[in-house]
Amino acid sequence: MATNAQIAPSLGRNLASGVNGTVVIDLIAPYTQFEDRINQLDFRLTRVFKINRARLEGMVDLYNALNASPILSMNTRYGASWLRPIQGARRPDRKVRRAVHVLTAAAKGESA
Repeated sequence: MATNAQIAPSLGRNLASGVNGTVVIDLIAPYTQFEDRINQLDFRLTRVFKINRARLEGMVDLYNALNASPILSMNTRYGASWLRPIQGARRPDRKVRRAVHVLTAAAKGESA
């Protein structure tokens, strides 16, 4: 963190926040350092059942099947939390979603 007294000589004026103002200075420029590549495996099972003239399609989706949890963002400002992951900046945990689609003959564009 830099004070107004430190910045005013190079800026040629006081900070907009006043004589008592301070500015946080990032030591690492944004978007110049990155964490490891994000790899995530999603998986879907689908089964179609034919009941009379309708189709019933059941699905089960498994997101983040390997439960990867890479860091998405970290603190680049110098201090006690220097280079620590930012709260909430991790990939979501494994998630399962179930769905059922019902398709009738009329919905598919077939004649009755």
